Amino acid sequence: MIVHALCHCRDCRLHAGAPVVGWTMYAENAVKVTKGEPKAYRSSEHVRRHFCADCGTGLFYVNASMPGIIDVQSATYDDPDAVPPTMQIQVAERLRWMEHAHELPTFDRFPPAALAASRDTRRQDLPHHRNPVEIHGIAATTSVPISKATI
Repeated sequence: MIVHALCHCRDCRLHAGAPVVGWTMYAENAVKVTKGEPKAYRSSEHVRRHFCADCGTGLFYVNASMPGIIDVQSATYDDPDAVPPTMQIQVAERLRWMEHAHELPTFDRFPPAALAASRDTRRQDLPHHRNPVEIHGIAATTSVPISKATI
C-alpha cells in the first residue's frame, strides 16, 4: 500500500452515496482480482470506477492521470480496521457538516428516538409535509411526519 486517504470529493460522494470514501492506493500490478469480474464505467474524462457486477459495491478507482496506480475502496476489505487512514484529501469539497461529525452523539446501534420515530411514522393520524429534494439530478419528494417529538 502506498497511502490510505479519506476522500471528500463530490465524485466519490456521488459514486458511493456517502459523505466520505476511504481509498487505499497501490501499484496496479500489486492488485489482482481472483474471483468475479468487476464492471467499470467512465465517471469523468480520465477516470474509470469499478464495481461488483452482482451487488453494486464500489471497488476500484483508476485515473489515467496517475498511470500504474489503482485505488481500492478500503471499507470493502474483509477487515477494514486493519489499515487505518493516514490523511484526508479533497477537503476543499468536504461537506461543511463533516468538519464537526466527530462532535455528534454516538450510539452503538440505532438511537432510542429513531426507533420511536419509526413507530410514529406507521401511525396514520400524523400530519405530513412534503420536502422537495434533488438526488443526483433526480427530483424527488420526501414525506416527513410532524409529531411532538420533531416540533
